[in-house]
Amino acid sequence: MNVLNNYYEEVANKWKSQKGIGSVYCLKPFNYSELAINIINKVLIKNKDSRIFIVTDCFNTRQSIINAFYKNNIDKDTIKVLSFDYIKKGYNYDYDLIILIGINNYDSRISYLKQCTKFILSIMTKTIIDSDNTNLLNNTLPIIITSISKEDAVKAKRFSPVEEHRIAIELDDNDKKEYDKQTAFINNSMTVIGNIENIKRIKCGDYKLNLSAAEVRYNIAKSNGWSENLDMSIPFNKQIDEIYNPNALLERVCTIYEIMKNRRDLVTDNKNKLPVILDIINRHPDKQFVVISKRGEFAAEITKYLNNNNIKCGDYHDNIESAIAVDDNGVPILIKSGKDKGKPKIVCSQAISSSNLRYYNDNRLTVLSTKNASLNKLNLACFGLIITSPLCDSVIDIRNKFKEIEFNTTPNLVYTIYCNSTIEAKSIAATKETPIYKVINETEKEILYDEESGDIIL
Repeated sequence: MNVLNNYYEEVANKWKSQKGIGSVYCLKPFNYSELAINIINKVLIKNKDSRIFIVTDCFNTRQSIINAFYKNNIDKDTIKVLSFDYIKKGYNYDYDLIILIGINNYDSRISYLKQCTKFILSIMTKTIIDSDNTNLLNNTLPIIITSISKEDAVKAKRFSPVEEHRIAIELDDNDKKEYDKQTAFINNSMTVIGNIENIKRIKCGDYKLNLSAAEVRYNIAKSNGWSENLDMSIPFNKQIDEIYNPNALLERVCTIYEIMKNRRDLVTDNKNKLPVILDIINRHPDKQFVVISKRGEFAAEITKYLNNNNIKCGDYHDNIESAIAVDDNGVPILIKSGKDKGKPKIVCSQAISSSNLRYYNDNRLTVLSTKNASLNKLNLACFGLIITSPLCDSVIDIRNKFKEIEFNTTPNLVYTIYCNSTIEAKSIAATKETPIYKVINETEKEILYDEESGDIIL
């Protein structure tokens, strides 16, 4: 995203104009790792043997910056990274460049580190509303004011270009037969019921007209020729009673809800999508993806399938089976006290999801498999999204609603998989190309030839 790169360049240039001494606020969507790497690269270009020291606020930040080094092919062994807790006055931190990350409150050790080096930059990740704290920081490491604001970056992110790859799959014969059967029932039912609004009215009543559900059903039945006094010896009347009898209307509405759900699940959770997901990931080795499904059940199935095919994938949703808790080395965690002392600790979906998100951000997982409703808690950066159904939120909606999800690609890379000739195909066709939204249809249509003339059959 150009606005982010422009911000990093502006900070670097202003820091240089301040003779390599200063501090800056780097708030999301700006990335402190990218800013630090920008500064480090500029220093190493001038002197590849520069001694660099990075001080972080906590272990997680330390791990994040080390992962960023790995992704950007920076030799982390030549750069020392240490948590601020371990900084002690009196120790000689003799380095050419010191970068502080996340040290948002003034501490006298900051002044001490400044004395140990020629160049120092403090990257602050939170705004502390304390004038005394700000004055102390500014007096020690003058704060760099940029022309590019956080709001500019958020706006740029919202309107950054998208490249969507659409991949159609076909239902197998059994699924196609079931889908057609369900669709026929739904279409016939809508002919009887009239419209979507009537489904709720038939089941729950019409509060606007102050009609009970029984009254709504009776009125619809009467308007379609039904009455309590129909002569059932006449076949047509018998047919009217079977279709529009108020009790039959209620039964049909209760059934259509279930049929609609089953039809949706048949396409959103279709097993033929699994090898397509695997193929996309294998096309981009060492890249991290987030796979978004409509339901947690399919998200869990994707995780199992990918792990069985040597892709490190973790679940992030509420449909995860409870499991024995393990530490970062895979050793089971035991209960330390109480009647269950010594027994393995059991964790449920929320704890497992949180652990998997941490593993993903630490670059220990290649894929995070989640469901649409779980996106609001995600805080990560990915190479691309794999959306397993167009019935999920679109990438535009995801960017607007879930601002903690970042893309490492420009344009933002998205793969959308859908079942051809179904409600999914109709849904995806509604999203059209725009100057900043490019659509690439990857599905190869089978080309048929006339056996005699050799012409393509359209």
